[in-house]
Amino acid sequence: HLRRFVALWGAFSAGSIDARLLQAFKADLGKLELAPRTQRHDLSAVKAMLQWGVNFEYLAPVNLAAVKPPPLPPPKRRGLPITRIRSIIRLAAGTERGTDSLSGEPLIPDSRVAPWLALCYLALLRPMEAVRLIHREGEFIEHGIFQLSVSKTQARTQMPRCIVLSEQALMWFNSASPHWASLSGFEQAVRRSVGPGLPHPLRHSAASHLLQAGVARAEIEIILGHLPSHVSLTYAPIEWQPLRTSAGILRVE
Repeated sequence: HLRRFVALWGAFSAGSIDARLLQAFKADLGKLELAPRTQRHDLSAVKAMLQWGVNFEYLAPVNLAAVKPPPLPPPKRRGLPITRIRSIIRLAAGTERGTDSLSGEPLIPDSRVAPWLALCYLALLRPMEAVRLIHREGEFIEHGIFQLSVSKTQARTQMPRCIVLSEQALMWFNSASPHWASLSGFEQAVRRSVGPGLPHPLRHSAASHLLQAGVARAEIEIILGHLPSHVSLTYAPIEWQPLRTSAGILRVE
């Protein structure tokens, strides 16, 4: 994210960087019509570079608080309607035909993809979690609750990621074969069979559908793997079976 700063301003003494120069850089980024998130990343990179220089006493302290990053637009709705999700499962299974939205070429059905996609939706999985679940990288700690041995949730919170599988999700789980050992292999198979842009939006769609169905936001966050703090769990341990009932609202058939 420093490359545009270097390209626009070239090489000069770091001591000459101040708030006015950074404000000018911000204006130049705006002229390039970059996405607001990209502009924010670029500004943050320059600020981090300056802070690094200050910490090692290469630079005098620089006050850049007045240089505000551009505001982010409201987030786009990433949810897919349930009719579209069911169509995606049928495309993968080969019971429905379709074409690639980008190339216009016919999609190539792959029935092995269908249960993987169904699980991404029904269990609100990150794509890599689907790979690990179907390869049985972990264990069932109780009926319908699979604890992954490695996960993004555990890396961030030091707490294990427990996947909530409704009865329908268990049915798809039992029919899923561990065919793709890597995320890239899974995503390529999805691209060929149902088109671009999946599978991650299935997770967001499921969360939206549960919220619309009246499921409490706190329950949805736990099903997603956004676990509460250790302190919260000490006083209110998670009851998994009611969460399976909530997740069971989701249906793909």
